[in-house]
Amino acid sequence: MILIVGGVFQGKQEYAENLVLEKGFDNNVNIWLGINRLVMSYLKSGLDTKNKEKNLINNNDTYMIEAIKKIINEEMSKSKNCIIIADEAGMGIVPIAKLEMDYREVLGRLLCDLAKQADEVYRVVCGIGQRIK
Repeated sequence: MILIVGGVFQGKQEYAENLVLEKGFDNNVNIWLGINRLVMSYLKSGLDTKNKEKNLINNNDTYMIEAIKKIINEEMSKSKNCIIIADEAGMGIVPIAKLEMDYREVLGRLLCDLAKQADEVYRVVCGIGQRIK
């Protein structure tokens, strides 16, 4: 598995497509872009209906991360070669909204776990990828 991270609109998908050609992967490659949306949808579905500011991350972040990792592992098992692309969310202004803070925390922990499990990790800035693992 290859993990590619970077800021929004920094050329991660194009870099991944070039990496597929460079490595000579056959047609059995899966480029997956859905992690950021998946994390946000899990957080939004965990909102308490009585108190919109309270959500599952307070008590159950480990369960949530494991549930998301299970979905990712199922997605990765669909092909021999898998490239996961994710937007970095930990740089810049710290958000005031609780949901946004929780999103950063869950995404950050998830990406740390994925980086440990990945064979290669790249960070892309301005379309230029740098291998960090």
